[in-house]
Parts: sequence; C-alpha cells; structure tokens
Amino acid sequence: MTVRVGVTGAGTISRGHFRALVDCPEAEVVAVCDTAVERAETAAQAIGPDCAVFTDYHQMLDAADLDCVFLLIPPYTRTDHEVAAIERGLHLFVEKPVTLDLARAARIQRAIDEAGVITATGHQLRHHEGTDRVRDFLKDRDIGMAWGSYLGPHVSSPPQKAAWFNQRSRSGGQVVAQLCHSMDTARYLLGEPRRLWARNALRLLDGIDDFDIPDVSAGTVEFESGVIAQFFCSFALPVTHKVGFFAVVARDALAEVTFEGSIIKLADETQTFEASEPAQTHQDRAFIKAIETDDRSLVRSPYEDAVKTLDFTLAFEHAADTGQVVEFERGLSLPGLQGAY
Repeated sequence: MTVRVGVTGAGTISRGHFRALVDCPEAEVVAVCDTAVERAETAAQAIGPDCAVFTDYHQMLDAADLDCVFLLIPPYTRTDHEVAAIERGLHLFVEKPVTLDLARAARIQRAIDEAGVITATGHQLRHHEGTDRVRDFLKDRDIGMAWGSYLGPHVSSPPQKAAWFNQRSRSGGQVVAQLCHSMDTARYLLGEPRRLWARNALRLLDGIDDFDIPDVSAGTVEFESGVIAQFFCSFALPVTHKVGFFAVVARDALAEVTFEGSIIKLADETQTFEASEPAQTHQDRAFIKAIETDDRSLVRSPYEDAVKTLDFTLAFEHAADTGQVVEFERGLSLPGLQGAY
C-alpha cells in the first residue's frame, strides 16, 4: 500500500517533513497547500511533476484523493483544519503545539474517537534513537532528578522570520512552542507530573513591537514517581545552546538526550551515541507505517497524548502568571484550572 499524503504548510517547519516523506518508500506526497502559492509551488517542484498545488485547504481535501494530511501551519491559523480532515476519514499528523486551547483539543479528540482515524503529533524526541537508548538504560535504575532546557536566539531574528512567535495568542510562548520538547520527553521517560511551580519574566528583549511573551522561564516539577525536575528556557542567547536538551540523574549515572544523540556517563565509562537520522524522519515514517499496517502502537505521540503535554506546558504558564502551585491528576491539571489559561 502506498500512503497518499497531503501537506498543508510549506514554511520552515515543513522542510524536514518533506525530506522524510520523499525518502519514505511507503509514502507519496501528492498535494501541497499553502496560502502563499510561491511556497507551495517551490515545495511541489522539489517533490515531482505529479504533486498538485493548492492555496485552499478544503479544495485539497476534496480533490487530491488523500489517505492522510500533515498539518504544518502555526496553531493560531488552524480553524476547522483538523476536523475537516477527520470527517473525511483522513489520518492526521499535527505539528506541536497541537492547539493553544484545551477545550478545542477536546472537541478534536471527540472527532478522532468517532472517526477512528490514526493520529500523530510533532513530539519527535519520542522517536529519537538517543531517547530509546536512554529509556532502555533507565529501565531498571532509580532516578533522582532531571532537567530540561531550550536555550537559543530570538526566533524572529534572521534567518527564521516568524514575528507571530512574539505573541502569546499566536504561539503560546516559548514554553508551549519550544520547551515542550523537553517537557514531553520528561513525560515519556519519567511518567506524569504531580505538581508544578514556575516563574517567567521579560528581561532582555523588551522594547520590541508587538511582543508580549517572556524571554526567560523556569519551573520545578514533582512527578508522580517522586522524581524532581527543573525546566528552563530563554531565546535571548546570542547562539543556540542546549536546544531540546534533557538530562536525568540516576543511581550511579547521568544520562543526556539532545537532538543529535545521547550521552550516558558512568563512574568509569562514557557512552556517546550519535543518531543516524533526524528524529523527525523516524517520527514521520512511523506514522506512515502505522497507516499502512493499521498498527497504532507505532505512533508514540498520538493526539490524545500530545494534549497532556499541551496541558503540562499551559499549566507551567498558568503557574508562572499567578504564582500558584498547579496540581495534576492522571496527567492533566485539576478540573477548573484549565479555564483560567
């Protein structure tokens, strides 16, 4: 079976996905949609002469004879995109953050449950070879603490012109849009959070027009297992430093995960592993393979699970805004708090 793919969004985030899909023998990208026709045409030309170009998402869904859709547009631009695909019986990949509104996420999940489609999301470190090695290593070890970070330059500086990131109503802020990589990896390796306290501030990038997100954030989380973790991020650095980084202190060991690979440090040995391919490549192939074989277990971050990571990051923002400690139950912040986000 060849899985026929339609991609919506041909901006920066789409490049890795296109590379993975073109190199996947079970997938055929048959349509690309972008409101900027030049971007859609450029992407389609790189794929091949049979790839159709659309500027209207619904026209693509109706005309392209698809099996699945990759939704690679920013969260603030998504209207009925998810449900429109689901109601047509199309399997769905959604880049993170899957939305900025938990009530909207619940409506989408109900549509997914009713249609029975396969879903996947952009929490790519779950499919990372380095993460696999660290997870196997930690399986029988006691864990004491962990920390995760996303530290780098302002994303609206060249070459990544993305002014919408500066507005919380559009991006959710750095915790929701970027630190989520480390926070999702923590859920994958450590289990669900129990309580959270956080603070954030705008200290170094003030004075930018239409800018309302903090440039430094830090929080402390207690997990149900008793593990204590710290998460912190900033995009006020002059260079990229520990982007998507996650580290775990276990008995007699330190294990680290990055986008490039993993490092396990013991008293008398250091095990360094470099990933053979980007995590995004493994993630996309797993989704395509799940559709081809109807094996949903191949997807490590389906939509329903990604909503828990969304809730985790939104709870971080709520705690930072209010100074309150956020409590969790079964991987979600307690009822009643969600409406305050």
